[in-house]
Amino acid sequence: MEYKLEELIDIPLLQDLQDKLNVIYSFPSAIIDNSGKILTAVAWQDICTKFHRIHPECEKECIKSDRYILDHLKEANPAVSYQCPHGLVDNAAPIVIEGKHLGNFFTGQFFLEKPNLDFFIGQAKKYNFDEKSYLEAVERVPVWTREKLAQYLDFIKGFIEIISGIGLKQLREIESNKALRESEERYRAIVQSTSDWIWEIDDQGKYRYCSENVENILGYSVGDIIGKSPFDLMPPEESERVGAIFQGIVARKERIVDLENWNLHKDGHKVCLLTNGIPVLNESGNLIGYRGADKDISERKKANEELLKALEKAEESDRLKSAFLANMSHEIRTPMNGILGFTGLLKEPALTRDEQNEYIRIIEKSGTRMLNLINNIIDYSKIEAGLMKVNLHRSNINEQIEYLYQFFLPEAESKGIVLSFNNALTAKESTLKTDSEKLLAILTNLVKNAIKYTNRGSIEFGYTHEEKDGIELLQFFVKDTGSGIPSDRLEAIFERFIQADIEDKMAIQGAGLGLSISKAYVELLGGTIWVESLENIGSVFYFTIPYTTELTGNISVNHDILIEASENKIHIDSMELKILLVEDDETSSLLIKKIVKPVTKDLLLARTGLEAVRLCRSNPDIDMVLLDIQMPEMGGYEAARKIREFNKKVVIIAQTAYALAGDREKSIEAGCNDHVSKPLNSRLLNSLLQTYFVKG
Repeated sequence: MEYKLEELIDIPLLQDLQDKLNVIYSFPSAIIDNSGKILTAVAWQDICTKFHRIHPECEKECIKSDRYILDHLKEANPAVSYQCPHGLVDNAAPIVIEGKHLGNFFTGQFFLEKPNLDFFIGQAKKYNFDEKSYLEAVERVPVWTREKLAQYLDFIKGFIEIISGIGLKQLREIESNKALRESEERYRAIVQSTSDWIWEIDDQGKYRYCSENVENILGYSVGDIIGKSPFDLMPPEESERVGAIFQGIVARKERIVDLENWNLHKDGHKVCLLTNGIPVLNESGNLIGYRGADKDISERKKANEELLKALEKAEESDRLKSAFLANMSHEIRTPMNGILGFTGLLKEPALTRDEQNEYIRIIEKSGTRMLNLINNIIDYSKIEAGLMKVNLHRSNINEQIEYLYQFFLPEAESKGIVLSFNNALTAKESTLKTDSEKLLAILTNLVKNAIKYTNRGSIEFGYTHEEKDGIELLQFFVKDTGSGIPSDRLEAIFERFIQADIEDKMAIQGAGLGLSISKAYVELLGGTIWVESLENIGSVFYFTIPYTTELTGNISVNHDILIEASENKIHIDSMELKILLVEDDETSSLLIKKIVKPVTKDLLLARTGLEAVRLCRSNPDIDMVLLDIQMPEMGGYEAARKIREFNKKVVIIAQTAYALAGDREKSIEAGCNDHVSKPLNSRLLNSLLQTYFVKG
């Protein structure tokens, strides 16, 4: 089946990313399909749109550039670059999805050297341009170095991979949905055409679905069967015999294959059925029922096997989707790591130090926002795919509330906002069984949003202890005196990619995924979330979770939240550590070496897991190991286990471009002290040093 590019990519998302990239790098870009339709576009230079492209004679020179690029797209690696007769550089990269060229990513319109004003004065005279306006347009064109162009072309490769990855995901989903629809249609056709009785039982062994054919076979209506057990339809001796067989099948979570059993027809006579079925498992692998078919003595067996294959194909489609999500996480975060890390190290010689610092701050903040956007997209994809799991353990709610207060207090005070909290339970009562990471993520998002949308007044957050319909609940709240939400947007704000302030979307940036993820987390924890708000007065977000004090394991308070929420820095005095950096990526290695240099007396380098183990064995005085997880020869998890066999004291920090739920637990289980997602920065390093090397 043929698809158009606009059917396979998220156009609003890519337009938003291009807008943000333009803020960071100041370059125009566009995505255009093969028919010439512009799907996204941002910031074309005036020198082209207002001068070169509108003069008939001058435009001929521009067309040369267009023709060259189009003629050489097949040679793009990753993009075709061409310097037009006016001195501007243009680039184009083909967008290929599943081997098909569906469109192109265009960008450019910059100089590779300072423009010769005498040349452009001559151009103005030649084509009768207004000289002053034309030269002003020339001065607005950015000047890039060839080194920066090379780095940018490498970035284009990563960006095209993101676009292609999004398109491939959408293509897979379309094909998967098509296959699922065909499977469902096939299933319905089989049910309608077969003389077999199709059924499904729950984990209590009761029928929860039954096809109408049961009436032809046993004389009962569907209503007669729902809620009954298969053994209710059998003679007592047959119920005992088949029950013993079925008990063993359930214990082993096996299929039911050609199980003969005698049943009583509604009129009293016996009917011999041949039963086939498959176990139904939840995400945790627990048995939650069986589904299958009964028929009277074997001519419909082929139809049943086709049904089972269709069901297995649908389950395989879900497994493939899970693998794709994990791979997309790595492929997106890795190029973003290089962009975010090394834009902070670039210095332009002509800039003042104040300008450099200001530009670096803006680039880092924009890059972090982009990274958070990607994280949210991945989290939401996992939620939609049903892959997000709940990890219940002992958690102290009061400690989490107090930690969040201390964490966000500096940011609130910097805006002149009064921040306060309210804990309803004592320290002992506030220890309960829940998923502390998801609870902290919900509260973090709600408090961050409150600070973001509040310019004056106060913010209060906390919880109350409630009882509803005989069930004990904790009802959390975050109350602010901010801008409020229009009444017609109160429901929409919990949908993905939706913001309340649609008309002024750029005023307060954000992808609109945070609240939808929070809503999903609340529901995973067994609660509900809602909001009460008045425009220009403020908002109160509420959510509930069950108050369960049945405790297992250790008390856990996870403080691993986004560092960008606070500008506080931890100062480490006179620290001289011996550090082993285990990293096979040259770019990441160079970045981390620069970050750890101020606290390092001796830095050892390893590019494989085997080399890391050898260096740790021969250098028992190593203080800290920064360990990449994905490496050649021996992975990070295995390397950590080997190191722990002979060194129990060294601090091992896993640092990786993977960032999916469960990765942290894998690192800790392998013997690491902590787990951080790339990019590593100085603030995060200081926090780790404070935790593991500063006493008291």
